[in-house]
Amino acid sequence: MNSVPRAWANDVRRLKLKAFVLSAIVVGCAGAMLTLMIRGAYANSLGWQHAGDALLMTILGGMNHFLGTLWGAIAFILLQDQLSALTENWWLIFAPIIILMALLSPEGVQGFFRKLTGKSDWTLVRNTTPARPASIDPAKEGQTEVVNLAKPIMSVRGISKKFGSIVTARGLDLDVMPCRVHSFIGPNGAGKTTFFNILTGIIKADEGEILFEGRNINRLPIHKRVRLGIARSFQILSVFRELTVFENVRVAVQAQSPVRDSLWRDAHGFDEINARVWSLLAEVGLDNRAGDKCANLSHGEQRLLEIAITLASNAKILLLDEPLAGLAEADRKVVARLITRLGKSHAVLLIEHDIDRVVAISDRLTVLHQGRLIADGKPHDVARDPAVIEAYMGTANLDAQIVVDKADPEAAPRRTLLKVENLRAGYDGSLILDGLNLELREGEVVALLGRNGVGKSTTLKALMSAVEVSSGRITLGDKDITGLPSYEINRLGISMVPEGRRLFLGLTVLENLQLAQREGGQHRGNL
Repeated sequence: MNSVPRAWANDVRRLKLKAFVLSAIVVGCAGAMLTLMIRGAYANSLGWQHAGDALLMTILGGMNHFLGTLWGAIAFILLQDQLSALTENWWLIFAPIIILMALLSPEGVQGFFRKLTGKSDWTLVRNTTPARPASIDPAKEGQTEVVNLAKPIMSVRGISKKFGSIVTARGLDLDVMPCRVHSFIGPNGAGKTTFFNILTGIIKADEGEILFEGRNINRLPIHKRVRLGIARSFQILSVFRELTVFENVRVAVQAQSPVRDSLWRDAHGFDEINARVWSLLAEVGLDNRAGDKCANLSHGEQRLLEIAITLASNAKILLLDEPLAGLAEADRKVVARLITRLGKSHAVLLIEHDIDRVVAISDRLTVLHQGRLIADGKPHDVARDPAVIEAYMGTANLDAQIVVDKADPEAAPRRTLLKVENLRAGYDGSLILDGLNLELREGEVVALLGRNGVGKSTTLKALMSAVEVSSGRITLGDKDITGLPSYEINRLGISMVPEGRRLFLGLTVLENLQLAQREGGQHRGNL
């Protein structure tokens, strides 16, 4: 998780050290005053039994509220004193109280009282945004000075990387030109995201060098690469959902400013920073949503917000990792237009699976397969390259004999096991499945084919109630399972093998299977 704040140009290690030192000073002063008050220091206060007291106080009071830890400390000490007077085993009573508080009010005591007063926002930040200026200045981004469009802004030479026996990059050579949209495509597992991680410093290459504006940046940490002008977005949305749109961008803009460490100053008073935030929000079309919490944005709007955060670093090159993933068609058009516009002032390196869109908006197209570059050039030429077609579709065996069983006209029709009718589903307000109909009968194997982002995984997740289903019906046998919890659907007989592995790597194969055992499943002796 540290990759996200580092990608916003924050020196995470330095920030953690500062926070630790500051908290140590406060705790040290408090301990010294306590020693004076009780006229002594006792070792039992430093025992392992009290190691988790501060954490429990924070959970009890509410970690997302400014006064939460204060109320947590007061409640903890009072409960400890009162319950210990009743019984020596007071933890047996205190533990259920902590559990109930976590279940009934995850925001703690402070959050509970704020809900009673009709307030649901966090109190670590203001619930207002700085006044919107009468006119918002256009964002000044990318190559503001005169640049040589024929000279690469970034060059990669001989980059190689492997994880054990798995090779994800094999001697990659690449030049990224300024003010161009340069797209990377390739089958899943080709090494595209790994290549981005190498360019941004999240992963170190085993061999090769990366030159940015003629400077070798192999040894630079992430935040220093960002400050040079290399910015990226992530495949999985990385925004603060409980903060407003304005606050999300302001945090990223302030990370570039000399006042980024100004702990005691009011951020609303940073006029230059706030003006830039308004410019970036206007650039992506979210200036009218500045005061809304990110949790209330659609999936497409959150993607636009993440691009605004990426632009906050005064980037010269933008690395966008699947910005169209999971978006409805209308949102795809909006984000694609924004990428095209950004390509006029930035070098844009884009990973995307929507081939038609990539060919339409890209100036250059590179194909990665099994860690190797197999094609590079003009989009329409690359799309017709036989090596690219083979990478996606495989090699046809023209001599293979395909045997098709003819249906027996006298046989009884197979029973329908699973039926999907007019299903509509999506993520965070974005509609991915629109009126899907599907039937699965006994003895059938049904394959869902389609390019990335068209809704294949969403279909399986909708069957398991892992995404929001807005309308339609899913029937298993004679039972309507629409909207049932995932565990109930699993117990009725539907299991899903997800795209990402869900295994406990520290356990044995048998232990993983035993953990998955459920009532009505395989007997332990058969595992």
